[in-house]
Amino acid sequence: MSRLNIRWRLTGWYGAVLAATLTVFGAAVSLVMRHVLLAKTGAGMSMESIEVQEEVARTGHRSLLGSSLGRRFARHPGYDIQVGDPGGKPLFRSDRLRDEGLPVPSTYPEADRDAYGDFRRGRAGRFRLLAEWVDGGVHHTGITTAWTPNKVTGGTPGRDLDINGRREKVGGPTFAAITARSYHLGRINILLGDGSVRFVKDSIAGATWRGLGSVSGGEVVSADSYSY
Repeated sequence: MSRLNIRWRLTGWYGAVLAATLTVFGAAVSLVMRHVLLAKTGAGMSMESIEVQEEVARTGHRSLLGSSLGRRFARHPGYDIQVGDPGGKPLFRSDRLRDEGLPVPSTYPEADRDAYGDFRRGRAGRFRLLAEWVDGGVHHTGITTAWTPNKVTGGTPGRDLDINGRREKVGGPTFAAITARSYHLGRINILLGDGSVRFVKDSIAGATWRGLGSVSGGEVVSADSYSY
């Protein structure tokens, strides 16, 4: 009888250890998967946020934001997008948010950081929220002369994409190809160091365009080679 009791006790002990092990393993796997999925979701949201910020910077005037953002993001297949002013007043909402916008973040992010959060909306379930300031980096407010003006780059049809390998917000200079673009047909306006404004043709030679963009390269560029 005592042997039977010992056997049952050992069986119960082994079973308890196995159950605890499986519980801990399952919890660990769940946490790892959650971390990976949140990281991938956050990366995708950050990339999309960069495109929204670039369009905001390109538009220039807040009165034009609604139409400018609407052309690209009103019917986005993967994300719901809302752009607001510092007071929380929405300036643009994608079509799925027309009736009910996104909640205003409880705490605003710092100027150089993203803020993530979660919220629920009725039966639709749980959602991930990214809030980010337009940070005024080169990819928002500047250009490079790596590519000629209004160059169409690869990507989703109807979009012109820039290459941004590193931003100032993560330390150091920006390494990017930020193309100068304009709604003028076949040309852009540029402001030169002497204060003059010139039209520059999209067909300008790459070497000439990069010469205009260098700080002290010593290039000699004739005005006939780039302006009307």
